[in-house]
Amino acid sequence: MKKRKAAFSLRILFTAALITAMLTSVALIVNASAESNDPTANVTANESETVENVLSIGGNKRAASRLYAQAKASSYNGNYRSELNSDSVALEIYDGFYANFVTTPGNSPFTVNLDPAVKVNGVNSGNVDDEGAIIIEIDRTDPNYINFEKSVSRGATAFGYDHPEVFWIRDYSYNYSSSVTVNTDGTFEININSVTITPSESYSGAYAQRDTVNNGIAAAVSSIQNSIQADDTRYIILKKIHDYICNHAVYDYQAAGQQVATEAHTAAPLFNGKGKFVCEGYSKSLKILCDRFGIPCALVSGTAGTNNEAHMWNYVQMDDGRWYGVDVTWDDSGTQPVYNYFLKGSNQMETDHTATPPAVNNKEVAIDYPSINPVDYDPNWNQGTTTTSASETTTTSADETTTTSADETTTTSANETTTTSADETTTTSANETTTTMKPPQHLPMKPPLHLPMKPPQHLPMKPQPQQLSPSG
Repeated sequence: MKKRKAAFSLRILFTAALITAMLTSVALIVNASAESNDPTANVTANESETVENVLSIGGNKRAASRLYAQAKASSYNGNYRSELNSDSVALEIYDGFYANFVTTPGNSPFTVNLDPAVKVNGVNSGNVDDEGAIIIEIDRTDPNYINFEKSVSRGATAFGYDHPEVFWIRDYSYNYSSSVTVNTDGTFEININSVTITPSESYSGAYAQRDTVNNGIAAAVSSIQNSIQADDTRYIILKKIHDYICNHAVYDYQAAGQQVATEAHTAAPLFNGKGKFVCEGYSKSLKILCDRFGIPCALVSGTAGTNNEAHMWNYVQMDDGRWYGVDVTWDDSGTQPVYNYFLKGSNQMETDHTATPPAVNNKEVAIDYPSINPVDYDPNWNQGTTTTSASETTTTSADETTTTSADETTTTSANETTTTSADETTTTSANETTTTMKPPQHLPMKPPLHLPMKPPQHLPMKPQPQQLSPSG
């Protein structure tokens, strides 16, 4: 369709679109690929879309579950930014946040120029302004405009989940500059040329605490580093990070019941000496410290517990190339760390944790979490030893442990345990026996702050405090 510039006076009516989102930060973006001696480590999603396909490739059920988890995890490549490559607007928004809050840590509005511009339909509002100019509005039912809004939210949310170090920014609003073209048939086309992001502090005085928190992060890293031995595995290092958080933080019950954003919804309290936060603080702290030690770690949100309340936890990639669930909040018993939710597979994790996409203004944001392995992490997955004595031979490998004596043979694998003696045979399948771990009762969970209600459309108004729900 041939287009021409408007020959008469037009004024486009744009209202600032207010979007709120959780913004977090990490200085490092860690590539999630990990070397592995396991021959099943390099299976792609195309090679294995179903467990049945994997069985035809790998053989036993444990290998199948690992292959399937590896295939499903292929969409997540160390950070949520890697998922934005096909969404140019989301990628430009993400990189704008990164440049203005990580590369040069700031607290001011910034503008992202969109290249190419986003083309959307315009509609004649039927009104004129005080100067007699026709007011042209964006057609907010146009799929291109709907996708534009989704892309802005997606880029900002992906940044937030990748970067909990930017603790001083939580919510933001944006508006955009545009130009209008009148087509020969009298319809209007609007080009959205740039987006201006205006951040707001996560809590009063947050930006001024940056140096204090950064120094606290450095001190935590130093403390953990000093406890690490030369032969410590990733498992041992992660456990020390997990324990450091549990030993230096307590759950903030008061903040869990508040309806406004507070410091407790950031990782700052672990590093500024206050040491009290809710689930967001626990999970963001783990993300920050894991990144410092080169351990791939992702923030995950959803619901958990018997009441399916909103919650946040982590997925961590181990040296076997697979991802596992970690919930430091629920592992902080209040006295000493426990490991009920430390490197758990989906068979246990998903009994009381349900990962759901983040939401901005009640709309889901399209980011994909890593897919976790069905079975729990085995610290000895890559170690094989053989011991022989007069009465017993024991062989240990990544997948199987077999003990043979004069009286009994026992074989244990991820899926099956069989004990055979002269008198009896017992078989227990992992799929038939389920142990459900419940959270400590003293750790209440509240809806997360980063899931706000949607403000009335077209109105540049900020959601009222009661529309924001703090998380546990």
